Order: sequence, then structure tokens, then C-alpha cells
Amino acid sequence: MSVIALVVAVGAAAGAVALSGNRRRTIWWLGWTVAAVGVFTVVLLFIGGWYAERQIDDPGLAGAVRAAISDMTLDLRTLALWTIAYGAIIAGAAATAEHRYRAGDVLVRARTWIDRRRQSTRGTLLIAFGAVIIGFLVLYNPLTAAEVLAVAVGMAFTYVGTVEIVGMVRRVTVERASTSWWRPALLIASVVVLLVGATAAVVVSTSRSARQAAAGADTGCNGSAELCDLRVDEMIFPSTHNSMSSPLYPGWLFGEQIGTIDDQLNAGIRGFLIDTHYGIPSSARMPGSNTNVVITDRAAELASPDFEQADPAVVERANALASRAPKAAGAKRQIYLCHNYCELGAVSFRSVLDGIKRFVVGHPGDVVILDIQDATTPADTAQAFVDVGLEPYIATLDKDDELPTLGDLVDDGTNLIVFAERGGTGAPPWYQSAYGGWVQETKYEFPSVSAFDCLPNRGGATGKLFLVNHWVTTAGPSPNTARTANGVDVLRPRLEQCIKQRGQLPNMVAVDYAQASPMVQLLADDAESLRDLAAGKVTESTTPTSSSTPQGPIAQLTGGNPDLTCAAIPEVLTVVTAYAEALLSKPAEGTATVDLVYSPWLVSALSNYVAVAPQELASRAQPLLDRARQALSTLGIDDAAAQDVIAAGKLATDAETLDGATLEARLHATMLQHVKEADLEKAAATLGPTPGDLFELTDLGHVTPQVGRASGYDCIGTTASSPVSTVPVTTG
Repeated sequence: MSVIALVVAVGAAAGAVALSGNRRRTIWWLGWTVAAVGVFTVVLLFIGGWYAERQIDDPGLAGAVRAAISDMTLDLRTLALWTIAYGAIIAGAAATAEHRYRAGDVLVRARTWIDRRRQSTRGTLLIAFGAVIIGFLVLYNPLTAAEVLAVAVGMAFTYVGTVEIVGMVRRVTVERASTSWWRPALLIASVVVLLVGATAAVVVSTSRSARQAAAGADTGCNGSAELCDLRVDEMIFPSTHNSMSSPLYPGWLFGEQIGTIDDQLNAGIRGFLIDTHYGIPSSARMPGSNTNVVITDRAAELASPDFEQADPAVVERANALASRAPKAAGAKRQIYLCHNYCELGAVSFRSVLDGIKRFVVGHPGDVVILDIQDATTPADTAQAFVDVGLEPYIATLDKDDELPTLGDLVDDGTNLIVFAERGGTGAPPWYQSAYGGWVQETKYEFPSVSAFDCLPNRGGATGKLFLVNHWVTTAGPSPNTARTANGVDVLRPRLEQCIKQRGQLPNMVAVDYAQASPMVQLLADDAESLRDLAAGKVTESTTPTSSSTPQGPIAQLTGGNPDLTCAAIPEVLTVVTAYAEALLSKPAEGTATVDLVYSPWLVSALSNYVAVAPQELASRAQPLLDRARQALSTLGIDDAAAQDVIAAGKLATDAETLDGATLEARLHATMLQHVKEADLEKAAATLGPTPGDLFELTDLGHVTPQVGRASGYDCIGTTASSPVSTVPVTTG
């Protein structure tokens, strides 16, 4: 039927042109008719999805239905948009002088039309009500309004571009054509080229969607068809500790991961340790951001949170923020993901669940596990899953049965497993207590990498799944320590140790800063050999030593001035720590801006430090100093501006404890008082992304207290350690 309809349409168009007394005008109208068909189709698809959504009372199900309609009609929408382009090309090719609209012509004609309407009361009311209706529609759904505007602009540009090309061909052929057939041949050829280009774009657009659909339909289980036959307890799920604590969530301080949970999913993480809390939005803003402070509703929570070596300074800051953050007018209690204190960072639980739903629906072959440290009631927590439409995708496990295979879960469409750390009454069957027979774990507080062990903690030694908590518990998040912990020469031996001591395969390996290490790839590469070890098929590791592990402790210190070095270390601690955290919070293409805004302070602090430090430490700091000098030279600001930026950084850090990303925003704002945003962007493009390994660049050496004292540097090992172990202090 579609082929017949297309043939009839083309025949009718050809007949209309043949019978017309003004063929160019007829073709012009035919072009706009084709474009109108495309516009009608796009509008119809939008109205159909909107109408279907309005017929369903359940918000989660309604959103899912609309998303499903959008997914199923994506190619049709793409074809409709290209139909608009076809029509604009045809109309532009046939445009006469009367219809060769340019931007200026459109504005003049529009103004003339409005002026004519305003000469009558009816016309004035028509314009006024039309403007009000358009305004309401834009405010009601700004994203749709932006899409409509984009389609209109695209159609206009296609039309104007075609008019200009055809007009140019006409001028050239009039001037140079030697035969009568040359001019129409060139005109037809130019239009054919445009139509062929549009056709190629249609083929590419729709075939890419088909390839993506085909790839998504044949991913096996967690990336491999071979894994479908493995039970959940025979799998290793790369996992993250405090998964929600990312500085990429607005206003979050002291992040322990680089990307958001969506980013982590895309990076291969399949297990998430998250904390739910009740919070109430306040009218106050987080320092250095436009994000409202969320006040933790302790009175409504199940129990006091498990504080993991809470830094007194962190506690003090959270309490200070809470004390000066009044509840926002009309604010209601909601569930947030926070790490103990929502005042220091909170992300809406519902927004995270929306992202997880998009993933499990879009990746039906990937099994994901959530382990929720719940300060919220089971009923409220479960309701959040119901509200976003996630409940149908959650597996209900039975303690009396063997755990299902990944293939079983994928076939059933239940590729999400959810556990509660506390749980309790009011929980649905799928929301079971992790440590009530399902999960056994290791301890989760380790003062140093060398302190890692595999002793049982919650869940004893009887749980079906084994969680290995693999992070160092420092006063502040430590990306450099995490890099050491997640390295192959630390992580692999610990997993082997835990297999031998506990007699069970680690099923969830939870780490900090997962995206800044090869942990995901390591677990993928070593999963089979670790399964063999757990099954008793092998007895020792053959894993090669990683070539990217940090350099070991410095054995001696030569030269330098102990007093001046010790005096310089605190400032170096502050700026290099913040700089490293800011780098980790950015994608690669955004690191150049971090280099630029930190460069004045880095050059000042590191120049002083390198000049007085022992040669072993000075050589470690030199590459970072060179990069900072390169950034400062590219920026091209004078000394007064540089000193202003440095002063702003010192003032901010003296007044309050800031993470690197927040401090970067302060420095950036100060920098813009001396440099235009466009010039800063140009300098970033010239400088390029930060080269090499970010951890190696900010690793200024590790010196034990014994070596420091033997060399006369008594402050080394006793100076307060930074969240990032990037200076010569002992952190274990």
C-alpha cells in the first residue's frame, strides 16, 4: 500500500505540473505540500504520545508508555523530518523572485502582516491571543517548543540555501551557457545533487538506528553470551562505594566517585552501594553553586547513620550549613541519596532511579545490583521504585532456591536486583535485607592499603553473595590512594586472599574512584581465572604486575632547605589537592580550563616549593609546574590579575573547606574579571587537554616519616594529610 501510495502521489504531482499554466509556481506549492506532510507527521506523533500518556493515571506507567511510543516511532519521526527537508529543497528550487525569501525579507513581510492586522480590533485581538497561547505552550513544554523552533529554523535554512544555490546556477549559466540545454541541465543537476544528499542522510540516519537496535538485541548477558549460563553468585559485578557521591551532581562536596551513576553505568559498573535519607530543601544555596542546601530530616529516619570515620571538620561544616539554611516555603520531605549529611551533597533518589530505569530498559541484557544503606522506611523506598515504573524490572529472589542465572533474569525481563541494608516491615518481596542471609561482606574501614583483610563482617560467612569492600577510609576522599588500592598489584592479590580465606568468589567488588582506574577491565579480564580459583581448579595467580602503578616511597632526600620546604608544604597541599579533584570531576575536554584557572596559584606555590625542596621531591613536582607555566603563558594575564586569582583562592580556602570543583568555580569567576569568557575558551582550545596520567602528574612523591626525619625533614609524615595524597606526606 505504501508503494502504491507513493507511485500515485508522484504521478499526481507530475500530472499537476504537466497541466499547470505556471509550472514553477505549481512545483513551489508541491514542495511546501511535501514539507507540510512532514510537519503534520511530526505533530501527529507528538500529539499521539501526549494523548496516550494522558489516558494513564499512574505517572510512572504513563511516562514509560510515552517513552515506548517515542522509541518505536523514532525512524518514522526521522523520515518525517527529512520529508520536510525534501519539500524545502523542491520549493527552493522552484522559487520565483516573488518567493525567494531571505531572513530580512521574512522579517519585513512578517512586520507588514502584523501592522495590517493591528489596524482592526479583530486583528489586534488575533495577534494578542495568538501570542498568549504561544507563550503558554512554550512555558508548558519548553523542550517541545525548542524542538519546534529547531525544525522551523532547519526548514528555513534548507529553503534559503537551495534558493541561493539555484540562483547562483542561474546566474552562471546565463553568463556562460553556450547552448540552450545547458542551463536547465545544470539547474536539474544541482537540485538532484541536493535531493541525493538528503536521501543519503535519510539512509544513514535510519540505518544507524537499525544497527543500534540490532546491537542492543544481541548483547548476551552483561556483555557476553557466555555469561548467560552463570548464576548470579558465579559473577563478579564491578561496584562503587557511595556511588552517588560525585562532584558532577550539582552542589556535591567530597565526592568519592568521578562520574554520576549514569556515567558509572556507561563505564561498566554494575553494582551500586547507595545511601537513602529523608531531606527537606532549604532556601539557602550551597557555597559556590546555585543548588539549594538539603537539610537531613533526622527525626524521620530509621536510625542514626553509620558514620565511617566522620571527620569532625566535616561534621562541623554540615551542622553550620544546616543552622543557616531555613526550610524553603512549601518544601516537602523527599528521599535523597546522601552520604550521612544531605547538607554536604544530595541528589534526588527519583532522578537516579529514572536514570537506572533508562539503563535497564535500554540494556535488557545487563544485570544490575543495588545495595541500599537505608535510613528511609522500606515502604517509602519501595514506593519510589514503583513511582518511576521500575518495579516490573526487579527480580524477586527466593532463599530456598538456587540463585538464578543471568540468562534467567534477562529472559524474565527482571535484570535489576535490589537489597536493603536494614529493611524491615512493609517491604515488598523483592526488597530483602542484604545481611539476612543474602550477602556476606568484609569490613569496610581500613586506615591504609596495607590494612586490607578478608575477615567477616555483616552477614557473617553464610550469605550467598560475597561483597568485598575495597577502599581506604581516610578523613577525606583520596583519589590517589584509591588508585593505589585499585591497581592490579593490590586488588588482584586481595581477591585471591579473600577467595582462599572465605572459600567464595567475590561477587561485588566495591571501590572508590572506579572510573580513574582499570578496575572494570581488570575484573573482566580476571573473572574466569578467579572463578577457577574459587572452584579449586588453580592454586596461584599468574597475573602480571601492572605497569601503571604509582612509584614507591622515596628512599632518601638530598639537599633542599628543611625549614622552607616544611613551610611551603601546607600551601602545596591545598592547591594541588584541589587541582587534582577538579581534574577528576571533568571529562578530558574540560581539563584545559581547570589548568588555566588554577595556573596562577599552582605556579606560585610550586615555584616556591621546587626552589627549596630536596632534589628527589623537586623532580617529581617539575612536570606539574611545567604544565602550570604553560597554561599561565597561554592565558597571557598580567601579574596583578594572577595575584588577584591567587588571593581569591586563599581567601576561599581559609574561610571554608571546599572541594576542588567548587574552588574551581570561585577561581573561574575571579578569572573572568580579567579575561573574557571567549578568550578563556580560546586559550583552553590552544592549550589542549591535560596530557598523560592525571594521577602521575599530581603524584609529588611519598616519603615515610623515618626517611623524612633521617634527612632533617621532621614535618614530613606529621603534616595534616590531604584528601589526595599528592605531596610528600605519609598516608599509609
